[in-house]
Formats: sequence, C-alpha cells, structure tokens
Amino acid sequence: MRFANRPIDDSTWDGSTPVTAIPEPKPAGQTETLVVTVPTPNRNYTFALKTADEAPNWSDLSNAALGLGYGSYLFAAPDVVHAGEILWIVFRAPGGGHVRVELSRFDFRVCGHGDIVLMSSVLTEGVYTLTYDFYDPDQQDYEPADWYHILVCVDGLERGYDRVQFVR
Repeated sequence: MRFANRPIDDSTWDGSTPVTAIPEPKPAGQTETLVVTVPTPNRNYTFALKTADEAPNWSDLSNAALGLGYGSYLFAAPDVVHAGEILWIVFRAPGGGHVRVELSRFDFRVCGHGDIVLMSSVLTEGVYTLTYDFYDPDQQDYEPADWYHILVCVDGLERGYDRVQFVR
C-alpha cells in the first residue's frame, strides 16, 4: 500500500510513500482495518495498493481511494480525464446547509453559475463521493473538451474549488 498527495497510477507508484507496518491478512471474509499516519493530516491523499503471493506474483494496481483532509471541502482526481474515464469528487457537507456541487467551463468562482450541477441538496454532516464521466446523454456525446472548474457551495458560499481538464 502506498499514498501520495496526487493521483496514484503505474507511473507514480514508485514515487508514492509506502505504508509501513501492514499487518498480515486475515482469513477470507473477515473485516480488516488499517490506520495510516500521514505527514500532514490536514491534506488530501490518494491511497492505492498492490498485492503479491508467495512467488511473488504481483497484482495490478488497485483502484484509488481518496482521503479528504480534515479542513478540506473538496478533493477531485485525476487532474486530467479522457473520454471514457471517470472524475472522482470527494466533498464534505457540514450538515444542515444546502450543498451544491457544480462544474463550469468558466472560472467564475461564484456559486450558482455552473454549467453542470452534479448535486444540489441538504445533506447530513459527512463526506460524500460523486463520479462524473463527462458523457451527456441528452446530446449522445461527451461534453466539450476543456478545463472544468469544480465548486462545492454551502448555502450559496464557495467552500471548495478545484479544476480538471477533460480531453477527448
């Protein structure tokens, strides 16, 4: 298992930080947990793993798990999404307020002006995950290739910002 403050893929695996003191696997069907101490706790991190048998035959890279920093409201990965790939958005809802997650091709940084509204609702306190593939079923095609700005708004105020480039 490794972690980094950027997306982890085969090209970034070797440069990612190894997790030490991983316990032996439990028998099949038993729940396993692991607490990872990171160098900067209030930062967003990506976690991924590879496994090996006794030979050792190594597995492919796992899917990535995104970890949202304590004070962060938004973490999106990867930075570049190609047609057919998925953008992962992890966001925090403080509870009780109206939360809106939106994408915009223009960098307004003003809530309510997004071209694409991914979610708009009153949510209980917690961390939520959204995915988006840039496919517009109404057009039977992908959204235009461009930079997209991601906003998390709570009660009309920006709480988180990131951006992603969509490439066809």
